[in-house]
Amino acid sequence: MFEYKKRSLSKNFKINLKSLLPSIQAQSGKFTRSITLVYEFLVAREITKLSMVSKQWYLASQDHFLWKRQCQYLAPQVLINTLEVASNLKITKEWPEEARRPKFAETVKWKLVWIEITYKCCHECYNLLNKLHYLPMLQFTLCKSCAKSPKYSMMSEESAELDYRISSEEIKRAGLPFIEVPHSHWTGKVAKMYYAIDLIKLAKINKEMPLIKRENCEEVRRTEILYYLKEKGCRDFDFIEYGLEVEGGWPWNYIKGKSQRTAQKVVSDMLGQYSHWLKKIEKEGQPKKRVKTAAQEVIDLD
Repeated sequence: MFEYKKRSLSKNFKINLKSLLPSIQAQSGKFTRSITLVYEFLVAREITKLSMVSKQWYLASQDHFLWKRQCQYLAPQVLINTLEVASNLKITKEWPEEARRPKFAETVKWKLVWIEITYKCCHECYNLLNKLHYLPMLQFTLCKSCAKSPKYSMMSEESAELDYRISSEEIKRAGLPFIEVPHSHWTGKVAKMYYAIDLIKLAKINKEMPLIKRENCEEVRRTEILYYLKEKGCRDFDFIEYGLEVEGGWPWNYIKGKSQRTAQKVVSDMLGQYSHWLKKIEKEGQPKKRVKTAAQEVIDLD
């Protein structure tokens, strides 16, 4: 997973408890209570942004029930109870006496629990120990084992165009988050990597879709070949799929790291076989079939 490897460990994230205290006097009223009802339909980050609109919106965001519900959306009750006890202890030890007033402490306690769940707890297995990394694109934290799940695999826009028939223009219009990964062999070019789940949703494919699991280095090498094929004007997806997925072929060996050739040389060799491939298809009269790849997993987008 590209993003997981680029991010620092969550244990390096430090919390300043005093910064969680309300900056103005907390007084509730009819208007602030109605705003709190609006907040219930939003996630924590949206609440934080809207709290900067005015004093009333800020005061409404200090409701401790609101932050407690945000925690309940993210994690099971057993974990929440454990973190609540830990947060109480942290507040008791580190806060000055005047800051431990109930109307402040309850709100800050649940904000602290939300921070612990978001930044220091795996979103999938709720692990608190195993090499946790916070991922800004997903806006939650994953451990090392969960980050390897096909559910969180990433692919380039070139691969998305081939596998899911999504154009780069559609991806740009959708504004999907991405990270840039350099090509190998120091070419100076970069590939934009997106989460496969986002691309599948954009393609409006059926709820269950075969998700091809590739190693990071394989995805980068595959992207290089697709990039140079596109640069050369080759847009026959059936030929490209056939060329990339035939075991033992030049492209397959390059993607697997078993070839010393550059991506440009592999593409040149592929294009040299294109006319021969077309004649073979014409002569045999066979439909162009996609060659089955290695392990595929089916994911449920719900």
